[in-house]
Formats: sequence, C-alpha cells, structure tokens
Amino acid sequence: MNVSDNIKNLLKEVDIPLSSDVGWDCHGTFVLLHETLERIAEKKKISFDPPELLHKDTSPVNVAMVVVGRMIIQTHLGDIERTEWSIGECNESNLKVKNYPFAMAEKRAKDRVILKLCGISGEAYSSEEADDFSPMAELLKHNECAEQNIDVLHNIKELIANDEHDNAIAAFRDLNEADQKTLWRAHTKGGMLTHNERKILKGI
Repeated sequence: MNVSDNIKNLLKEVDIPLSSDVGWDCHGTFVLLHETLERIAEKKKISFDPPELLHKDTSPVNVAMVVVGRMIIQTHLGDIERTEWSIGECNESNLKVKNYPFAMAEKRAKDRVILKLCGISGEAYSSEEADDFSPMAELLKHNECAEQNIDVLHNIKELIANDEHDNAIAAFRDLNEADQKTLWRAHTKGGMLTHNERKILKGI
C-alpha cells in the first residue's frame, strides 16, 4: 500500500489504524474513504461554514459549490485558526445516484477542505471524487486551476451574461496558456465553462 509519511502520521495522530477499511492504493495514489475523512474532521475539530452555491443546472445535472473549513492549530504563540476552501462539483458524467447532486457536491468540497487543512492535499484524494477514480486526474487538475482563478472565471461569466463578449474573450486570454488549456474542459465533464460560454470565448 503506497502511503506517504504525512498520511501515516495523520492517521496515527487521530488514532485511526491504517488498513483497507480507511482507504486504498489506486495506481500509486492513496484514496481515503469519505467516512475516514469525516472521522478525521471530527477528531481534528474541523468546522464548516454554510456552503455557497456557485452553479446549478438540473437538466443535465451540473452543480458546483464552495465550502470553507476552519481548524484551530496550537502554536507557541497560542491558538490560531487556519482556514481553507474548495469547490465541490458533480454532473451526470461523475454522479451515479442522480437524485443527490447537491449532497455529493457538498461532500466532495468538504473532503477536499479536510485534506487541505490536514496538509495532505495532493498526497491523498477522497473516495467521493468519482465512481471510477482513475479518470479523475484531469478533472482534479481542472478544479485546482478553477479555484486559483475563481475571480477571473466569475468575471468572465458576468461579462458574457452582460453581452460584453469582447471583454470576456480578453479576460480569458489574459490567463496563461496552461491555465486556458486546463480550464477548457467540457461542461458535461465537470468543466466550469458552459458550452455556450466556450462557444463565445472561441469567438463564434
């Protein structure tokens, strides 16, 4: 089982024995069960703000929301609050139970926040990322890029909604080439840009 020292130390800290009951090795990446992450959050006394809905479609299903988590860290200067946030999303390509898209988006966001607060983001992933975990690497890369450029994405969407297409195109092209390529993901595959928005940004 391929598990980093950071993950081992975290599980030991919260008194959760390392076994197949907490996660598994997926082609060299350790995947933690959602239930394990919930136990870690409880042990570490992580709290969450109410989630903020970023996007919702019901036909086809496409939901995205942002969740903020907080954890108290003890330092030599006293207790300090650490804060992290992440986006959770789901759509028909990565949602098996179609009746619960909002719950799944929230679970994914919370799991990512827990991983960030515990300092193991990138070393482990949540089992809730997808029904089939192996195709998720590109989507995870997209999500991280979207988080880093969330203000730009919101601005682009507002410009398009206000029919300021030239300004929207300029704003997108101001992103570096690598980020443009990463964010150019089909909406049906979890991308933040809708088909119409991508069409407009192409100048069609």
